[in-house]
Amino acid sequence: MGTSLSAGRRSGPRRLLAAAGIAAALLLPALVPAVTPSAHAGWWDDLDKGEAVKLSDLVFEPDRFKGKVVTFPCIHHEPADIFSPYFTSFTPDKFFNFTCWLDGSPLWELDAFQRDDFPYLYMRRDHPQRDELFRVEPYTRIEYTGRVRDVYRQRPWIEILAFRRTPATLGKRVLDWVTAGDRYLAKEPRDLVAAESHYKLALAEISLDETYKLRIRKRLADVLRAAGKDDAARGVDGGVPILGGTPTPGVGDVPSLPDGKRPAVGTNAPPPSALTSDLPGEAYDSPATPKVPGPRPTFPTPGPARPPTPAPVTVPGAGFRPAVPTPAGAPPSALTEDLPGTPSDVQSPPSPPAPPVAGPARLQPPPVPPTLPPPSAAP
Repeated sequence: MGTSLSAGRRSGPRRLLAAAGIAAALLLPALVPAVTPSAHAGWWDDLDKGEAVKLSDLVFEPDRFKGKVVTFPCIHHEPADIFSPYFTSFTPDKFFNFTCWLDGSPLWELDAFQRDDFPYLYMRRDHPQRDELFRVEPYTRIEYTGRVRDVYRQRPWIEILAFRRTPATLGKRVLDWVTAGDRYLAKEPRDLVAAESHYKLALAEISLDETYKLRIRKRLADVLRAAGKDDAARGVDGGVPILGGTPTPGVGDVPSLPDGKRPAVGTNAPPPSALTSDLPGEAYDSPATPKVPGPRPTFPTPGPARPPTPAPVTVPGAGFRPAVPTPAGAPPSALTEDLPGTPSDVQSPPSPPAPPVAGPARLQPPPVPPTLPPPSAAP
């Protein structure tokens, strides 16, 4: 009896410990997934993305997105110093300013390089990603999440909440290769082989975004068709010319035609439409008619040339005085003695009197007879 009681007392704590161990074993798997991700999560993983938009849409309709959190891709440019503290929420003592280009912009063209630059991105000086953003190289494709804080001068001013690099990028090498290919086409004589090789190098960057791939494939296909390599061109664009974008320099948009019916590809001279359309004062949709030079305008025959006026002679000396206004009717000497650079003690010779101007004789009024006192009355 005593033995069984003592054994029961000893087994009680064991049962409690075993039950506690089982409970801990059951709770541990539930706790591990909740703790593990936070230990390895980065800044971007913990941040909710905003509304997915294009930066071009933000620029086109800034008021629509004011106050919203948005996420958009772009091409990183560089830090800048553009602030308007009286009209926006951003001041240089609290924010850094960055610029970027619109995603998909053909930055190898000067017009797009200047036109598509967006300079209204601001990051707090104490932001955790501040140093990382300063290390991003130009022409890197990144994705921003930010809040449109203000709209000033019809432009959105955006506070950067976070950013990350995108798998697809652009890069300076692609920009250099496409720019070099364009130069080979723009010079005389054109070098289609060199342009083709540079466009192929740019397309070899497998991380290119689809928009940039289409732009470069269009250039490569146009060059191949201009060189008569139709089969190779069909391998690039599938036999359907890629529409949109800017024309290929020196080649233009070469249409896809059956073999043996190549379009005539001229030199780098502009097409006839470029000689008459888009000129100042001319309608954009005006027909491209050749300009016929008209008669030269006639001008009135000039009269006899006037003799040149001799320059005033300056006599060196001391005692210069500043020029003062000369009252009307002053003697001729007063017109020259106080001119700048003329000594006050040297006077110019008097000018000869002007010849009298002949004119109609003035009629003299008749003499007025003297007024006599009235006669006095007779006494």
